[in-house]
Amino acid sequence: MKRETRIVSKICIWLLMVTIAVGCLILPVHAAETEVTIDLDYEYTEAVFYVTWENYEQAGTVTLTSPSGKVYSKDKTPDQVYESNGEAIVNVGKGEEGTWTVVVSGDNMGTVDVTVGELPNSLVISKFAVTQNTDGSVTADYKITDSPDEIYVEIFADTDSEGFDGTCVYSEYMDKKGTVSFDLDSLSSGEYHFYIRVSVDGIYQRAYSDGFVSYQNPNDSQKVDGVKGGTYNDGYYISWNAAEDEAYTVLVWDEAHNLIKEEAVGATDAYYGDYAEDASKVYLAVVRANESCMYDLITADSAVKVSADVAFDTDSDMTKNSFINATVTLDTNSTFDAYLGEQKILEGEKESGMYRVNLEDGDNTVSFVVTDGTGNAAEFSKDIYVDTVPPQLSVSEDINGKVVTESSIYLNGYTEAGAVLTLNGEPVELTQNYFNKKITLSGGENTITLIAEDAVGNQSVYSATVTYESGKTVKRIFEYIALGGLFLVLLFLYIVVFVKGRKRRKQS
Repeated sequence: MKRETRIVSKICIWLLMVTIAVGCLILPVHAAETEVTIDLDYEYTEAVFYVTWENYEQAGTVTLTSPSGKVYSKDKTPDQVYESNGEAIVNVGKGEEGTWTVVVSGDNMGTVDVTVGELPNSLVISKFAVTQNTDGSVTADYKITDSPDEIYVEIFADTDSEGFDGTCVYSEYMDKKGTVSFDLDSLSSGEYHFYIRVSVDGIYQRAYSDGFVSYQNPNDSQKVDGVKGGTYNDGYYISWNAAEDEAYTVLVWDEAHNLIKEEAVGATDAYYGDYAEDASKVYLAVVRANESCMYDLITADSAVKVSADVAFDTDSDMTKNSFINATVTLDTNSTFDAYLGEQKILEGEKESGMYRVNLEDGDNTVSFVVTDGTGNAAEFSKDIYVDTVPPQLSVSEDINGKVVTESSIYLNGYTEAGAVLTLNGEPVELTQNYFNKKITLSGGENTITLIAEDAVGNQSVYSATVTYESGKTVKRIFEYIALGGLFLVLLFLYIVVFVKGRKRRKQS
């Protein structure tokens, strides 16, 4: 009965199109390719081109080109072209006014006939809704108006809600209003949108349903272990326990559960710096690559922020200290890990407080990653350069302990690049890191302190004491020495004379 109905319907549609055709061209041909042009005098609302050829047992292909250059063919627009032996139907929808070109390819087709007319029924999809049942199956309710009583119904599962490029999960000749249920066993676990396609002899309409279905196929492999994720600063992340020699794929859906990212990942985590386009909320999952796999769905909402803070004890990016202190403030159920570079130095800490991190000379990156009870995370990091080595400082001549008679003395030498040099608190000019400083002396002892200080405050110190004795002072010293010497000579002579006199007196 259904087959007879389809045949009658097809004949009626063909007769109607022939009746309302605005153009008709019949050509006797016996070539491999035939080109036919046909003019539309006005713009059609729902235009359908019907192409037939004399030798109906012969297969042929049809390419239709609009006045603006849009091409319709089985390759380019498969859902809009129906081809069979002896005929082809092309549903272009809105038909432009102007000259259309039809190219029919095939051998020994005989006479080619091209007609165009309005779609006799608009096939309005007034209702299409899907619901997921507790057993994982899906129920679809639909209603088609301006339609024959019997239509061909196809339902497709798609990974997003656009493009009409999904997988057919149900097909059958149905009434124009009804309810159908079907399983999703042929699909892998995923987030699916559904659209319906209703057709009558190649003429069709399509529409997506609202909402989506989250489906986990029980025949798929088990979920990846240890999956967690959520927001991460201004972006989002997902992590998992990776098994040796296994590859993984990260899936990301937008807020409407349209698949927006599918990425192979050779690691144990994946981080994304920001949300795609205007998205403010995404859903993530990780599955094993090259196999169907169930998954946990992770939510990342940009409006959700981790309630925590990490304050470092210095704002500078350089220090001479071999450590840095960080004050961590945690919310309930939050934990944190700490890293020095790539090395994890603290894990799963739950207490707020001050934590000391030992640093190494050179560049250091200190990071604290706080994770709340739902998996959202925030990273607090600081890059800091450590320099504990005093700057190089050398003098050409050590002047410590010198006694001079001139009122000045020169001190020269070298210090490392970037160091600031001071002499007794006053800056010393450097020329390519060399210095030559004239020092004015006061009478007596002079204390000289030369300090080289680098950018973080490390110091190298050179100290010296120089005694300045003027010429007058030296002359007076010499006079004192001469008088002292004369006195010693006289004393010696006196002693000699006195001793000899006593000896003579004793002898006499």
